[in-house]
Amino acid sequence: MLVVNISPANSGSVRLESGGKTEIASAASQQYDCFNINYTVTATALPGSGYRFERWTLTPAQSGFATGTNPTTFKNVEGAKTLTVYFTTGTTPPPATLNPPANVQASKGTYSDRVRITWNASSGATSYEVHRSTSATAAKTRIGTTTALSYFDMLVTCPTIYYYWVKAVNASGSSDFSTSSTGYCQSGTPPPPPPAQGVTPVSPTEAKKMLDERVGLIVVDASDPRDYDREHILCALNATWESNFESLDFKNIGLEPYKASDILIYDQKNTFGQTAAEYLAKQGFASVYYLTGGLDAWMAAGLETVPCSYECGNCGLPPMAHAGPDKEVEGNQTFTLDGSGSVNPGAGALTYLWKQYNPGNQSPKAVINNPGAAQPTVIAPNVQEGGETIVFHLTVTDSLGRKNMDSVDVKVKWAFENRPPTARAGADQEVDAGEEVVLDGSASSDPDDGIATYQWVQTDGPNVTLTGAATAEATFTAPDAATEDLVFELTVTDEAGQSDTDEVTVTVRIGNQDPIADAGEDQTVGETAEVTLDGSASDDPDGDALSYEWRQVDGRPVDLSQPFSARAMFQAPMVSGDPIYLEFELEVRDSKGGVGTDRVVVTVTDVGEPPFADAGRSRMVFVDDTVTLDGFGSFDLDGEIVGYQWTQVNTPEVAMIGKHTATASFTAPYVEEGQVTLIFQLTVTDDTGLTDSDTVKIGVKSGTAPPVVRAGDDQIVNEGDNVVLDGYAASTLTEIIAGYRWKQVHGPEVVLSDAAVRAPEFKAPKVSLDLTVLSFELSVDYENGRTYTDTVDVYIKKKNCSSSSTCFISTLTD
Repeated sequence: MLVVNISPANSGSVRLESGGKTEIASAASQQYDCFNINYTVTATALPGSGYRFERWTLTPAQSGFATGTNPTTFKNVEGAKTLTVYFTTGTTPPPATLNPPANVQASKGTYSDRVRITWNASSGATSYEVHRSTSATAAKTRIGTTTALSYFDMLVTCPTIYYYWVKAVNASGSSDFSTSSTGYCQSGTPPPPPPAQGVTPVSPTEAKKMLDERVGLIVVDASDPRDYDREHILCALNATWESNFESLDFKNIGLEPYKASDILIYDQKNTFGQTAAEYLAKQGFASVYYLTGGLDAWMAAGLETVPCSYECGNCGLPPMAHAGPDKEVEGNQTFTLDGSGSVNPGAGALTYLWKQYNPGNQSPKAVINNPGAAQPTVIAPNVQEGGETIVFHLTVTDSLGRKNMDSVDVKVKWAFENRPPTARAGADQEVDAGEEVVLDGSASSDPDDGIATYQWVQTDGPNVTLTGAATAEATFTAPDAATEDLVFELTVTDEAGQSDTDEVTVTVRIGNQDPIADAGEDQTVGETAEVTLDGSASDDPDGDALSYEWRQVDGRPVDLSQPFSARAMFQAPMVSGDPIYLEFELEVRDSKGGVGTDRVVVTVTDVGEPPFADAGRSRMVFVDDTVTLDGFGSFDLDGEIVGYQWTQVNTPEVAMIGKHTATASFTAPYVEEGQVTLIFQLTVTDDTGLTDSDTVKIGVKSGTAPPVVRAGDDQIVNEGDNVVLDGYAASTLTEIIAGYRWKQVHGPEVVLSDAAVRAPEFKAPKVSLDLTVLSFELSVDYENGRTYTDTVDVYIKKKNCSSSSTCFISTLTD
């Protein structure tokens, strides 16, 4: 059954889709019975009303159901469900879905009289509910509510194993259950192992609780039919255990389709109850329980049985009656019985019939108003001192006449019976060391004659001195120690001598600790290097986030990049001669104002002058010529060149020989017409690892090579030296030399001895720079009217330029 509510009324509608069937709900509340698979629901606000979709709620809650999504989908699991859609005219977004608390842990033998449960905080939660059970699949019972992240379960029996779950709670509702954790207290006897999944023993008290809370629970009596006819649990189905065949004819009672349901099986004396349960589990029944001690133990516990003559024929599998949980009321009090949790897997509505089960009229009679209602009101009878328990039976009937019964126990108390007080030790607290702490039990109460005494006792943590331990409010001074949990128990006693206890946890925080700055190890780098200052190893003992600030405190100033991050950077300055020292300070701060500093020294060294690469002069060659690339003009002013590397930077590609030497060679490639230009790069490396590069262009022409004209090799001389320009030209059969012409094309002007001879001379002039270049062009005229040219460079050094000076050559080109 599904009930659809729309809030507020007349604000919109809900479209329900399930298995090809569609319904539209527009009334404030409507009921649907015929949807058999998952629902897809869509909310639509009433046009022009100003309303908009806000959120869904689904009761009972279902894992994975999206409350803020429209449309949304949920599973049609067994049992009654209520779906409510909320429309709003405001702008407040729907409340966020609470996630169940993570990392739920229950103590295992840590305490001798209690179990402590802890968990992680759930975002958005304002409090937490702690639930407990004695098995992974039994009904859960809420045992407490707290705003802390821990809870002590004091109502435990050692060494019984308990299962614990926690829910997160806020004003919008509660989360799903967390994953479970098992715990127990240790009294010297090791705890028994947890029961096997699927076949679980339950005591008569646990079985009664299952019958009260689980609508779909099916009870099977495996006894002999004669024993079953005489006494059995209300609405139990009889399927006798066949000892000779080690089997149970569960199909005969229609149990086959209910393998996913909870099954409780028993016999008279538990002779074969467990065996029958294990047999059902092997047949595929997922959740089977057996009653320890059998029906004899059930009856010895004072629990109800009926003869077959009372209800046989009124019980079956569909529908399933649910008379609600047991109640406790006072004499002459009006209360409500609730059978609305009954379900009908088939079609049609249910009819209800309530009556008091009172064999022999031994119990006082209650008055049931409207016994044919799902939720009738009842007037409890007056009872004597000590009270009385009366039983009510609910019979539900579906449209096919099939019936089912359930019972509920109502304890009627003597109207003047004293009720116990309720202890309230106050909310858990977090305090600082040295702070005065107040334990406040003033919210404790007693429904009858008031609280007579208060008693505070410390049960855990470093011992403290309590002031006012016998009053509603006790005080103490938080100890000055590392973070600790102090646990206190409050016991309140009323005038009749009845008492109750509650506990509170006080967490003592230590003061803030300053962060620890770590500016990294001292470094030694070469000039112009990129330097990283690394403070990422800095730490805060309290785990707080850190902020960073780098500043230079000594040495030649540099520009810091990203000085407010864990890693700052700068470029090392140029150095001549001795190293220089740069000192930097890192300051780190935590979120509470704590500060830490550290320093690091960076030593910057002179790495010397780079080498000078000379790839030789560019020139023109012809197809199939052997071409030599000459890097011997390269030099290093303060050391020596230790490596050469020739690379071709364009195409067509040629096969170079000796590309790792000063001179490389190759054969000029074929060119069909015109010419191509090949570019080669020479990179030289000196003995300190510094490098320089230069390029040379080689033009390759098709056809026959012209005469060879050379202006000589490039030279390096000192100022004042006598310099000879050594030209060369060759004649061919078709081209005869007619004359030579030299001219200066670059640098300070000099006077040639004779510009019309092959090898003129001149005196190197004084120069102002450490190295000055002079360039000369040789033109050779041939008798056929053609002229061919070549150039040569002469480098003039100042006489005072030495390897220890700062002479520097960036690039020389042909």
